[in-house]
Amino acid sequence: MATADIVEQRNMDCKVYGSSINPDVLDYIASGKIDACTGGEVACGGVAVTLLANYMDGHPIKGSDGEAPIIDELHHFVVTPENAQAFKDSLTNPETSTGTISAEEYQSLLYRNNPDVTIDDYVQMMNSYPENVYEKIGAAK
Repeated sequence: MATADIVEQRNMDCKVYGSSINPDVLDYIASGKIDACTGGEVACGGVAVTLLANYMDGHPIKGSDGEAPIIDELHHFVVTPENAQAFKDSLTNPETSTGTISAEEYQSLLYRNNPDVTIDDYVQMMNSYPENVYEKIGAAK
């Protein structure tokens, strides 16, 4: 049972927020049972895989100190009742969905596809992540 259902069953007067989205959560947000959720939590794991692939290919991406980078630039997107349906329509349509980061975006972070890739590309991608997601989804912030 979802937290939103418990709040409704107990007639509680409180707002419900969360992190991470899926189709069921998007329905709860669209219906107003959940006020908002952030998304993008899994993006860090996907980006980390590209760092590992570059390392394994003999081209590690390093920070300005010459060490493994710490990228703490990820900003989350926010799903609200106003944009939940746009997120659901986009992310659940197998013909159009690329997820929140497309295969092409991941590939651009790989040295084997982009020998000019640097830590700056990673930071720039993470900084612009929410705006890129809103644009792909066709949803307002």
